[in-house]
Amino acid sequence: MTLGSQDYKGSVFLDLDYTLTEERSIVLVGAKLGLDREIIRILESEKPEYIKSVEIARLLKGLKIDLIKKIVYENTVLKKGVDRFISELINEGYSINIVTLTYKQIAEMVLLKISEVLDKDLSSIKIYAPILETDLDNVVTGRLVFDVSNQRLKTPFCIECSLCKRFIVKKFRMGKVVSIGDARPDACMFLESDRSIVVKSPSNRYIVSLNADLVIEDFSDLESIMRFIKEKS
Repeated sequence: MTLGSQDYKGSVFLDLDYTLTEERSIVLVGAKLGLDREIIRILESEKPEYIKSVEIARLLKGLKIDLIKKIVYENTVLKKGVDRFISELINEGYSINIVTLTYKQIAEMVLLKISEVLDKDLSSIKIYAPILETDLDNVVTGRLVFDVSNQRLKTPFCIECSLCKRFIVKKFRMGKVVSIGDARPDACMFLESDRSIVVKSPSNRYIVSLNADLVIEDFSDLESIMRFIKEKS
């Protein structure tokens, strides 16, 4: 049965890297392609996030998108308990959304991996992310495209992301909102949420903890996490 928007118990917005996975996906891809040093150099620069996204896309220019997707699918390690957590959210009737600055094709492979672990169709889960543009031969052009209109809702700690997570939550929320992530862009989601959860990771910053209601290591304590999500604000 397909749920109508009026049937959803609420909305859950999930980051990808270090939230659903144990690593930063684009660094994993870079390591397999011999581009990890260049990618890490870009990621650690002081440039706005949208510039970093564009520069990494240019690094991938000329590669087959299927090769990138294959690397992600074969090498991604899922966060402990995340498959059961996703399954429980579906069973409880929540709208699930993945919001990530990682490219959409990468997020799709992570979601496929979760789907196959669960042996469950997860096509109802929406992904909001920059897309690596490809040509007719499925070769990466080095440019980014977006399948949703994107505005930037600035915060005091805005780092000018290629996709504004705060805007996505505000635009696509349904009912009570729970956001889960690990880094500064996820703190922007928390500003639009009724409940917020930080997953501990190397990306954690003090500002994130300040804006979170709960901090977790992973999703292994499913009962406690679901109890927290379902509590009245």
